[in-house]
Amino acid sequence: MTSIVTVFFAALPLFIVGLLLIGLLWPATRTMPVAWLSAVVIGAVVWGMPASWIVAASISGVLTAIQILFIVFGALVLLYTMLRAGAFSTLNRSFTTVSEDRRVQIVLVAFFLSAFIEGAAGFGTPAAVVAPLLLGLGFPALAAVVAALIGHAIAVTYGAVGTPIIVGIREPLENVGYINQVLAGNDQTATEFAINVAAWAATYHLLIGFMMPLFAVGIVVYFFTPQGSRTMEPIIEGFQRREGVRVNTIYQGCGSLNAQMSTIREQNPDQGFPDAYLACDVYYLDPVSDWFEDKATVTKTRIVIATQKDNPYNIEELEDLAQPGLRLVIGHASHCTIGGLTERLFKAEGLYDEIMENVVEQQPSSGMMVPPVASGAADASLAYYNDTLPEKDRLHVVEIDSEYANAVQPFGIASTSRHKQLMLRLYRFIGSSREVFEELGFGWELGRSPDDFELVAPSGVRPPRVD
Repeated sequence: MTSIVTVFFAALPLFIVGLLLIGLLWPATRTMPVAWLSAVVIGAVVWGMPASWIVAASISGVLTAIQILFIVFGALVLLYTMLRAGAFSTLNRSFTTVSEDRRVQIVLVAFFLSAFIEGAAGFGTPAAVVAPLLLGLGFPALAAVVAALIGHAIAVTYGAVGTPIIVGIREPLENVGYINQVLAGNDQTATEFAINVAAWAATYHLLIGFMMPLFAVGIVVYFFTPQGSRTMEPIIEGFQRREGVRVNTIYQGCGSLNAQMSTIREQNPDQGFPDAYLACDVYYLDPVSDWFEDKATVTKTRIVIATQKDNPYNIEELEDLAQPGLRLVIGHASHCTIGGLTERLFKAEGLYDEIMENVVEQQPSSGMMVPPVASGAADASLAYYNDTLPEKDRLHVVEIDSEYANAVQPFGIASTSRHKQLMLRLYRFIGSSREVFEELGFGWELGRSPDDFELVAPSGVRPPRVD
């Protein structure tokens, strides 16, 4: 049997795991038994392993898995203990005290803390522990997961107190007599060889380790900076300086924010219910309007069609997006406001089925609408007008003639807030920043009732939910 064939059969169970978990989205409870069965068949048929060897190897695998589960169990106990004790709120306040700069928070939490947890526990616990911390600091859900996964990657080789080196290198070498003889001829034991492997791995990690925080920061800043944060952060900073207070801001899709608020019992501020809410659109304020008072609009932004600079499909109106072969990117209706508003727009204009045939990607954030078009990966996307401005030299923007192609941002003060006067002053401070908003492409609608912008949802549109 050739070495290539041997390698193929040895790797086949791993390919099966990847195909079923990632390609077909099977749960691990179904994938792993199939992978184990394939390994048993390959071992018996290809290598002619006796049944006793197969049983012994399976028992050894179970014992190794139990050791790993003990490590993961400890990490999860820590996670849920912190959740129950309210430790996440304390940690979030501590990180905010260190720096309010999101880039610094990514380096501290998503890189250093995530790498530490990977080294202590491993097996995915950095995403389970660090991602909720980033959520509490105001990062979008997907950005929190992406940052945590990128941040801990450099420590994977030494995860769970060196499990990959011990279980993946030292123990297999110790159990193969021929390899032990080779190592002995070089005055090495399997343990010494594994230590040398770890040292060389550390050298390679050192070369790229300095780039990982930069990579994580770049990904999050480029793809996940919400349209509101670019505008609001300098305004909030100015308000904090004037009032001598600290305002904790959370930037996420309104669907996610509404869902989070619904889980807070009796809208209790002590459990994290916000003092004020600047919603993405009046459409998303309506389901939670009973929890807020003194509601008034602030700004308006247009939903436009962004195409490549030369507009190769000659798109002039919404129905042109149904042209055969066109590659369209839109927001995901369940994950971000622009996705929900896009679905409403398509159905209001009676073009939903025709246009959806050309959708090649549904993005989880408004900040991810423009890059695919600017890079040539898509022919068009539906985006907020102000999100197209940074790439205006590489895009052609088409206005949409529909009353549904607008997003109006309302502001409301929580009925349970203990800082109503402070939040009222915040609203007035925002109202004094008209030039800032207009420079970034927003329209000005300060002081109007959200009811002035209510639109009837077309048939078949899923209304925003809070559960």
